Amino acid sequence: MSEAAFLSTPILSQATAQALEFPSLLAVVSLLASSDLGRERVLALRPFADEEGLRRHRTAFEEASRLVGERPLVPEFEVPLGDLLHRLVTGRPPLAGTDLVRLADLVKSTRAGAQRIREAVPPCPALERLARELPDLEPLVRKIDRTLDRRGEVREDASPKLAALRRQIRSTRDQIYRDLGEYV
Repeated sequence: MSEAAFLSTPILSQATAQALEFPSLLAVVSLLASSDLGRERVLALRPFADEEGLRRHRTAFEEASRLVGERPLVPEFEVPLGDLLHRLVTGRPPLAGTDLVRLADLVKSTRAGAQRIREAVPPCPALERLARELPDLEPLVRKIDRTLDRRGEVREDASPKLAALRRQIRSTRDQIYRDLGEYV
């Protein structure tokens, strides 16, 4: 984000933000994010105008800091998730098999993070409220895992009919090779 793009807020003018190097600070902190979405959230941070909002955010931040002190709450995502989610919503361009595998990985990571939050000792009530809002996508993840391999290609055993067709293809191909071998 360029410093010129930093918007003034009722509590912090653009001139004050630049004098405090606030946009530069956000840029440096954003480098610690695990994904492009995390970086965008950091870059979008603005000072709080109300004490209650600040208190809620600080409580969640302190809980997350405690959990991250043990190990990262979510893994690094080298693939841009923002683009992937945009394509999921718009359907343009259509998602490929590898995209579905990445989405399943994202859901699994989210689920693991939510589980850590629920099992935290001492509890993390602010983060737990957020984790409870996550939809249950386990049936979708199971379907993706059952249908696609890690490369995003349809698994041999994705369905009984597909497995039978692939056995038939192998058998026919082997028979063609045997027949060709007899001519050579």
